[in-house]
Amino acid sequence: MSSARSSRLLERRFEDVRLTVALAARDLFLECRSTAVTVESIAQRAEVSERTFYRHFPSKADLISPLFERSNRSLICSLSESDPGMCDIVDTLVELFTREVAAGPAQHAELLELLMATPEYRLRWESTDRNLIDAISEWLVRWSVHPQEHFTRRVTALTIMTASRASYMEWTDNGRSGGINGLRALHTKSFTALARPWLPETDPTTESKRS
Repeated sequence: MSSARSSRLLERRFEDVRLTVALAARDLFLECRSTAVTVESIAQRAEVSERTFYRHFPSKADLISPLFERSNRSLICSLSESDPGMCDIVDTLVELFTREVAAGPAQHAELLELLMATPEYRLRWESTDRNLIDAISEWLVRWSVHPQEHFTRRVTALTIMTASRASYMEWTDNGRSGGINGLRALHTKSFTALARPWLPETDPTTESKRS
């Protein structure tokens, strides 16, 4: 076996263990309706030793990162597959950024609410994923948003991420008020405010409906 192939297999196994532990933690959080679960319990559920746990995660707060990373990969895939066509950019952004929660089981939203209530997990969730920012930036080019201004487009991509996270935090802080439609409404409000400078010729009728 070549050294390159061996390295790839080791990396894959490493990521597999990380995801297995993260999924075990997720299940325990939901069962206990709390993130106050011990590393020992998580390791036992994942069928790994505590030593293995700490080999993959410097701290307990890091264990949820694989779930966020998987969500980001799903969003990146959705961005790459979306077609501007004649769709409205705000409606498309709302769909893309709420799709996973809307399509997933109720436990998905319950887990997010638990994580948002725990400062260390909220901080991990708020950390910026560079690959996702790059994907949003490239997506904006297809919508002719700052196509010739790389830096401005990256700032816009980061602002979109921040607006989405603020919408999710507002939603979970208020007990997921309005269900998925409440989450979509918050995203629509924040994305509409962001989109005004990009779309100076936006139909005022559409704007008034969103406002």
